[in-house]
Amino acid sequence: MSKRPSPLLLIAAVMFTALAPMGIPSAKAVDPSTLITAAPHAAQLAKLWSPQLFRALGSTGTGLYKMGAAMLNIFRLPLGLLQCTLGAPFGFFGDGTSNVAQGLIAPCELLLQTLLLPVRIISLGTIY
Repeated sequence: MSKRPSPLLLIAAVMFTALAPMGIPSAKAVDPSTLITAAPHAAQLAKLWSPQLFRALGSTGTGLYKMGAAMLNIFRLPLGLLQCTLGAPFGFFGDGTSNVAQGLIAPCELLLQTLLLPVRIISLGTIY
């Protein structure tokens, strides 16, 4: 009679053999003379590209802000439904319909802003 190993032990052995090659460290070094010779060129490129970089960061920040605003507007849909139903006797029906409309548009706006975000990043700040 042979005893079978436990399934937990088999899973641990398979995980160890699958992940063991990734744990091997490697050392990479850069010659200091290479850094010294490349530094003036890097400084010139940084000086040349810094305005575009700042515009791209500003455009990206604007896009992230618009995505956050659209995501928060999604919560207007349940709020508007509550205002239209339970708040109607108290005069909140008009506000509720406005919130429902904005809550229905918000997912499309979020999708649009999400699709525009990579364009904002790559376009170097030409889209605001």
